[in-house]
Amino acid sequence: MKGNKVVGFKGAPVMYHYGNSDKTHITVMAACSAAAHYLPPMMIFPGKRFKFNPHESFEEAALGRSETGWMDSEVLCQWLEIVFIPGVEARNVKKPV
Repeated sequence: MKGNKVVGFKGAPVMYHYGNSDKTHITVMAACSAAAHYLPPMMIFPGKRFKFNPHESFEEAALGRSETGWMDSEVLCQWLEIVFIPGVEARNVKKPV
């Protein structure tokens, strides 16, 4: 990043400076109903393989992978198959949902 000037509101207590980063993204797909029933979340990690066990600290979550760590159509289909449809059927929710 170059420069030392930031544009913001005069007197604002906090200024945010946005820039590029090489950090990877992890997406979390979560769903809950208006009646406060929730489904286990799906954590979507970047890449093809894990160098660690993400389930180690959160066994209830489902795991997904995409090249970028963002939601894509393949991961959405996996979430529907392994989280959403079984969760809806377990609660005997009237279809269509």
